[in-house]
Amino acid sequence: MYSNIFKKIIKQNENNFGNIAIITIFVVIFFALIFLLIIDISRINTIKTIAKNAADSAALAAAQMLLFFENDKLEISNEIKKNVADNGCNLEELYVEYDKVIVCVSKDLDFAFMKILKIFGLKPIRVFAKSKSEVIYPWDESFGYCKRYLFSF
Repeated sequence: MYSNIFKKIIKQNENNFGNIAIITIFVVIFFALIFLLIIDISRINTIKTIAKNAADSAALAAAQMLLFFENDKLEISNEIKKNVADNGCNLEELYVEYDKVIVCVSKDLDFAFMKILKIFGLKPIRVFAKSKSEVIYPWDESFGYCKRYLFSF
């Protein structure tokens, strides 16, 4: 009795050879695309962190130069460009005042999908980061205009 059932099942499945291979190919392609998406999301976070670190370090370097009276804006600009380039980013904007520095940097983001999508003429995506640093001089209001204080220990 059971042998007749198995024979019927085998005869029904004789015409379905290769279906599993096609399904397997689609499943592998699906998981490969999911894997590429996960890699791209992690790249976005990594590039954002790199750009933010570059902007922060450039703003702090410029603020330090201002604090030590290196007020030549061309010298500050060249130093900041070098600092940003060392981090693999591009300097987009630099604003320097007496007590404030604003730096905006960008970094190109190359997705794994972008290599595929360049065929359609899409441009690379840029990630921007902005950082602001304020300099508080010892003769500023927050230090009491250099008044003397008695410190007790």
